[in-house]
Amino acid sequence: MDKIHSKQLEGVVDTTTQQSIAGEKTFNSPVNFQPPVLEKGAYAIRIEGTWIYWVQDIANLDQDMNFRIGIGTERRFSSQICKGGNWEYYPM
Repeated sequence: MDKIHSKQLEGVVDTTTQQSIAGEKTFNSPVNFQPPVLEKGAYAIRIEGTWIYWVQDIANLDQDMNFRIGIGTERRFSSQICKGGNWEYYPM
């Protein structure tokens, strides 16, 4: 069976070669950016809602020492760190 190459399909993101994506993109669910192997002490990036997270495990956002920046409940841009399962203000 012949393979269909990503460049043959309009709108497909090719992750194996350099690519420039123009236009506005809407994501209906969280987006994760992580290396193929997440080594101990390394962080993945997750964009969810109004927050950008730096996490050690994308399945556990509320893990101690995870960071996030975004728009908080007070409607201001803030940076936070997770301690004891709670998000606390973290000065930039």
